Amino acid sequence: MHMITLTEKAYNDFSKKYSKKNYKQTVEYANVMQEFNYKKIYLGLIDDNDNVIAATLILEEKNALKFKFGYAPSGFLLDFDNTELVQIFSTELKKYLINLNYSYLRFKPNIPFKILDKNDKVLKNNYNIINNLKKLGFISLNTSNKTSRLEAIIEIDNDLNSIYNNFNRNIKRKIKECNLMGITFYQENDINKFYNLIEKKKSKSIDYYEKLLRYFNNKECKFNIYFAKLNTEIYLNNYRYFLKQEQDRNYKLQEKISNLVIKKTTKLLDKKISSDKSLNKYKNKVLEASDLFLKFPEGLTIATCAVIEFGDTVYFIEEGYNEKFRNIYSLSMLKWEIIKKYNMLGYSKFNLGAIPEKTNKYSGLYNSKIGFNPNIYEYSEELDFPVNKYIYKIITKIYQKK
Repeated sequence: MHMITLTEKAYNDFSKKYSKKNYKQTVEYANVMQEFNYKKIYLGLIDDNDNVIAATLILEEKNALKFKFGYAPSGFLLDFDNTELVQIFSTELKKYLINLNYSYLRFKPNIPFKILDKNDKVLKNNYNIINNLKKLGFISLNTSNKTSRLEAIIEIDNDLNSIYNNFNRNIKRKIKECNLMGITFYQENDINKFYNLIEKKKSKSIDYYEKLLRYFNNKECKFNIYFAKLNTEIYLNNYRYFLKQEQDRNYKLQEKISNLVIKKTTKLLDKKISSDKSLNKYKNKVLEASDLFLKFPEGLTIATCAVIEFGDTVYFIEEGYNEKFRNIYSLSMLKWEIIKKYNMLGYSKFNLGAIPEKTNKYSGLYNSKIGFNPNIYEYSEELDFPVNKYIYKIITKIYQKK
């Protein structure tokens, strides 16, 4: 077995058919990053019959140094459970990178260090794989930021009703309220509209999303944008109906309480108090809906989600909402509608993206994702693979001083 440079076609053929593929180890992602001054390199480990059995995309950072360094996004397309193969791949990779004047290669394995349920019960661990990589010379960066290492992933192996029933009460309540408010979803790859709704974050430039849209645009890899729209007329009509129903109910309860013949039980009084609260709630909703209908009779878009479809997985790439309507939790409904749509198309995994730890100050983000009852994938920290140990030590010391 030995390592070779693969043509784009050869790498594409392997990466699309590999069982543990991911969208960052694709030609499409390489083309996106090339637009941001990264050089793309496709390497493959081939057997004696010239069959590719493992591969990786490397993004080389352009710099003025004699010695190069690069990044393998989301790790290697490699069977990490096969200890012998991992060892051969590492040895051959190092030989090849030495000839390319590399000082080191950085990557984050696309294998979970451990998988937990929402109650922190460990369902699976891969400690042995990570430890094996370290024995082979990979060095842990020991990054303190655990947030970037946690992802919420829903895996659907039964019917959608069961999935929905396992959502927590808060998520189901938000979805129900959105239905009552006439919120619908639609797909439209309008980058400007999308970017305006995520402007609070802006962790990446609009150019990045434009490149995703340009290159992830085929049957095997697709970037799509979805929006949630508030139908103000439906919102107003629904709550007018609920208000009328509650007014009738409240009136009948008041008649019973005013009737001297009827005994004033605690149960009756509790019903009246509850009805009064609902009446007040519906009145406020009607006032709010009336105001919105006058301002936006055609409705308005209030939230967005961008996804990448690849393999059997839908990756939620970015999301955002109109700050003026942050109390309308339309993202919960939008995600559920996206999940339903893609599950009907045969997708079984839904990666909701990174989540913070429970104790993190962003507890709202944690709860908004954990409410979908996903499994929590905790990945290892990034690993460095020193190719030239002498140069690597010098580079490490320089960065430590900064």
